[in-house]
Amino acid sequence: MACILESTEIKKLWPIFNYSQKGWEDVFGIFAYEDQNGYMRLAIEKNKKQLEAVCTVHNITEGHTVLRKIIRQFDLCPKLCFMQTGSDKCDGISEGHCFGACEQQEDAVTYNYRVLAAIGSLKTKPSFAIIENGLSAGERSCILVLKGKFYGMGYIPADIQIMDTETLLNFLTPYKENNYISNLISSYAARFPDKLKLLDPETIQSSH
Repeated sequence: MACILESTEIKKLWPIFNYSQKGWEDVFGIFAYEDQNGYMRLAIEKNKKQLEAVCTVHNITEGHTVLRKIIRQFDLCPKLCFMQTGSDKCDGISEGHCFGACEQQEDAVTYNYRVLAAIGSLKTKPSFAIIENGLSAGERSCILVLKGKFYGMGYIPADIQIMDTETLLNFLTPYKENNYISNLISSYAARFPDKLKLLDPETIQSSH
């Protein structure tokens, strides 16, 4: 919460002699395109104004992590995702999550269906609250993310129902999101999944 507040103040006040976060931006993205054989490919490239990325990442390492996850989750080919280069036999075939699209043994329509599902999963953003101890025994700290976007933070009564989003919003202060805050929250959520409370999208829609 302190880091989020610091980032908010830096972006708002833009202090002359404080260079922290002034160069922070998502400079890479995962892009999709169709090759000459009709197969959809996913590639990590620098962000381009004229092209829309499937999702943005701060660096290539983060992009590789995202691609490895969806390759296994959706049975994609590492060669068609540029995670394996060269003429060696596809690792995905030997590991059982590539069905031969790289050798045109699987038809493009069937393969592309899974690629589109993978793209959809990257665009579907969860809603959750990060709950920690508060300043006193009777409260808890809360960072709220609605449909992948940072909403705000604050302190809530210890006995409040977390799933009641409408009530939750009454205790939180909205803050403007930026790339640094977004990456900070994503990294923290990945490190401490036990502190996340997933929220019902229907409840969010009716209250926000």
